[in-house]
Amino acid sequence: MTLSILGNALVFSFMMCCLVSALLQIVAWTRHSLEGVPITVKALWAPERYFDDVGLRQIRLARRMLKIGGVAYLAYGALIIFSTVGGS
Repeated sequence: MTLSILGNALVFSFMMCCLVSALLQIVAWTRHSLEGVPITVKALWAPERYFDDVGLRQIRLARRMLKIGGVAYLAYGALIIFSTVGGS
């Protein structure tokens, strides 16, 4: 039961991190992008050329949220493997 609750929490945190990251990216692109800059994935790796100061902070936070969500997803996979191996 504890593993089930932990697994559900990890999946939920993964989904919420992805959702928050997407919302931050949408707000950054719609309100804080520099003039004449096209929307591109490259902005996640080099956001300085695409956003003003507020947008830069939002994109960096969105990138952190994606990393946290990725860690939660990997932890969920590890939890499934350990519970299968452990026989729980």
